[in-house]
Amino acid sequence: MAKMELEESFRQYLLSSYPIDESLLSHLLDDLGEYFLKAPQEFIVQRHRQLQKRGLRNEEIYRKIQRELQSRPFAGPQMSLRQIRRVIYG
Repeated sequence: MAKMELEESFRQYLLSSYPIDESLLSHLLDDLGEYFLKAPQEFIVQRHRQLQKRGLRNEEIYRKIQRELQSRPFAGPQMSLRQIRRVIYG
């Protein structure tokens, strides 16, 4: 599981600004890390499955994933629709 780390001053800010304790903040950071710190390939495969279950067609899915990749906080190259398709199907 990916662990999201915060600077101590920001951690203290969150604890003092919201009705959460250290345990809940740690749990939230674990969940956020799990979601946002995935490698691009993991994200593509997972997101493809989610969107297929919602009934979207592959061409729609590829475009949506392409847009979503641009806003993800992981480092990675921009990917073409063909590259996204190759991650999913090999």
